[in-house]
Amino acid sequence: MPSFLLALLLALWPGATDDAPAASSVQAAAEAMLARQYPGVAPRLEVRVLRTHGLPEATWPLRVHLPASAEVPRARVQVAVEAETAPGTWTSAGWAMLYVAHYDSVLIPQTDLAKDAELPAESLTAGWMETTRFRGQPLHPDQARALMATHSTLYATRRLPTGRALRTDDVRPPYAANTGDVLVVRYQRGRIQLDLRARARERGFPGDLIRAYADDTDIMYRVRLTGPGTASWIETLSAR
Repeated sequence: MPSFLLALLLALWPGATDDAPAASSVQAAAEAMLARQYPGVAPRLEVRVLRTHGLPEATWPLRVHLPASAEVPRARVQVAVEAETAPGTWTSAGWAMLYVAHYDSVLIPQTDLAKDAELPAESLTAGWMETTRFRGQPLHPDQARALMATHSTLYATRRLPTGRALRTDDVRPPYAANTGDVLVVRYQRGRIQLDLRARARERGFPGDLIRAYADDTDIMYRVRLTGPGTASWIETLSAR
């Protein structure tokens, strides 16, 4: 059959309406496509067919094609639909508007937490929820476990209300130094090595560069935090 006649047949097919019964076939075809193209995340995706157009009522096998993109589809996406009108012969058969919902395992506080409050493990529970329009990156339980294994305690970076899923930037490890904390600063130049006491003028994590002031020398230094309460000298800034 000439292709233009087949296209006309599909356009005039009695079932070619927005509520065509082929929607379930489109859903199955979309799920198969996602499993094939994105096997690592497909189990966390759910396809909903919002609208179809031009699809025949015939029970031909269908397949769908995403717009050219390397990203996993999220929320609304329009796909082209093809029908296998003869063995091995695929012909354009309309389009469909899909909603691809994303689900994920997230951590949810069971009580309100103030900014800089500790996050005890018992105050958090894991939940499975839709994250399609989630703002930021959700904090997964395995990520939190890895952080707690390294730092033992996590803290809230902002006020966290009960029941709101956590984002990765909602939590932080302990500071190596807080403003005003006493630091033991290791000074080393060639064979000269000594430790001096200074107070942190900024807070930071291990590896951060901060300013520290030493009362004994009346000098401000730039230091690199090496751990809780310890730092190494980087440069001498000036007397206060």
